[in-house]
Amino acid sequence: MTTDQQSARPDRPIATEFFRNIPDLDWEDITGVHRVAAPVLAQIAGNRELMRELVLGARQDEQLWPKCEEGVVEDKIVLWDDPDRGYRLRLRMSTGHQEEMPHQHRFSFSNLVLRGTYLHRNYQVDGTFGEGTTVEDVHTLCVHEDIAGHCFTIHHDAVHSTPLPTLGTINLVLRGPAVKDVAPVLFVEGRGGKASSGSRFEEPETAERGHVFYRVGEKDESQERRSERRMSEAGYQDWVRRLEDWDLIGKGETR
Repeated sequence: MTTDQQSARPDRPIATEFFRNIPDLDWEDITGVHRVAAPVLAQIAGNRELMRELVLGARQDEQLWPKCEEGVVEDKIVLWDDPDRGYRLRLRMSTGHQEEMPHQHRFSFSNLVLRGTYLHRNYQVDGTFGEGTTVEDVHTLCVHEDIAGHCFTIHHDAVHSTPLPTLGTINLVLRGPAVKDVAPVLFVEGRGGKASSGSRFEEPETAERGHVFYRVGEKDESQERRSERRMSEAGYQDWVRRLEDWDLIGKGETR
């Protein structure tokens, strides 16, 4: 997709006009990003017609639809992607209880809670966070409650956790470009037993306390893994119905 196609999508006129007017973002200036991104996310969330256009448009977009995923404990719908301007917008949607897992990200991002509530923890780590990190190396510095309407912006070097406790906790995320190939994750709480995956680069369905794995980008996943993670049509339609019922998108005919 060319830059002109990314910035002008006739099937999504509301979104095209909206994103054309977003200021450029310097993702290393977290305070500056938050100053811009927090009101931008609030405007998107408050415009039900725009939200519906984005959610339905994702299914029809040959670039976005393959990026929509069903994960172990959460799903995501990618709503907009403009790599030339350095941002991507997506919905993060809980499908069940999540464990406390201190982690880093491959990118910096801003997050607006649309529905639900969860405890957000920030950590200090002894040494370099990663393969050799133990549960005892990670110390909680701050615990706060994120509720609907709250927005935070976080740098990719920060270590935090945001375990979503129940089905239907929804976040709207504006992320910057990836600056790392991998991002480590540590299970402070176990997930039903020993790690079910033999790869350190896949999130396991079960894992023991202290297990470390790495999240990677789409380009570093196998085709088999991408196929497993791709959102199903049934899953997508279920999310559209839920988003309508929760009044997070406008109602109308599904494309």
